[in-house]
Amino acid sequence: MPEQLIVQGKLHQVNVPSEKGMDGEFIEVLLDDCYGVEQLSESLMTIIDIGANVGLFPIAARNRFPQAVIHAYEANPYLENYLKHQSQIANFTYFMEAVGDRDGKVVLDIREVSGKTRSTVSESGEIPMISFRRAIERIGGNVDLAKVDCEGAEGLLFEDRDTWQLVQNLSL
Repeated sequence: MPEQLIVQGKLHQVNVPSEKGMDGEFIEVLLDDCYGVEQLSESLMTIIDIGANVGLFPIAARNRFPQAVIHAYEANPYLENYLKHQSQIANFTYFMEAVGDRDGKVVLDIREVSGKTRSTVSESGEIPMISFRRAIERIGGNVDLAKVDCEGAEGLLFEDRDTWQLVQNLSL
């Protein structure tokens, strides 16, 4: 895992946890382009990242779509320092919230590898969850690209079929 990345033509220090699997995440997202950003038109202007983890996808998206508004959502509060750092170097907005089919709360099952953390909808939860529609409204009412990788909670998003009409491209 490199300590620095080029973001919009400038070299920046990257901040990621030293945990198992982070080097694989780096390779998949930034080198292998597992979400296919290089195949999409550079004209995309609105991007939502649901399941942002430490913010590597928004870096890839920023490099491909320099003018886009990017919103990243992550429910795991232990990742906020990393996400905040990446948001500053790649100029995106992040929200420490889960995204689902409605507003509510979730409980997290924190795993040793942060990318494997799971969420469960529960009124006794401490983590806020906003509806997918509300996330889209925040970014302007339409989304050119939704990247969804929220470790098993994707099913909740697909229950809201009407909201998906506001999304042009999906990457899972």
